[in-house]
Amino acid sequence: MRHDNKIVVDLSKVQHARFGYRNQYGQWSDHRPAYSVRGLSFDPKAKAFVMGHEGEIPKTLLWVAEDQGLLDHWHPVVKLKLTANESLEYSGDRAVSIYKEWCSRIFKHKNKKG
Repeated sequence: MRHDNKIVVDLSKVQHARFGYRNQYGQWSDHRPAYSVRGLSFDPKAKAFVMGHEGEIPKTLLWVAEDQGLLDHWHPVVKLKLTANESLEYSGDRAVSIYKEWCSRIFKHKNKKG
């Protein structure tokens, strides 16, 4: 699969498109998780106990994940399956715009005369 946001694609040649999100570790998700570490979602309000100078201090899991730099960064990605078994992949804002354009072409409502 080729990954290059500079390649121009003819959307009429796209047979299938899959939109999702990928984190910095290459893990895929169809829906963007609100808060996750290594692809695993968690409740940001759940409590964790952290050792401090005064003993154990209750903190939220979100605070611990942010403090340790563990939060995943999810980026939009679209995978396009083209004719002749060729595939392309776009990421970031380019992925969002290509997927929206492809969906508008595929799912457009045609006016029927009669």
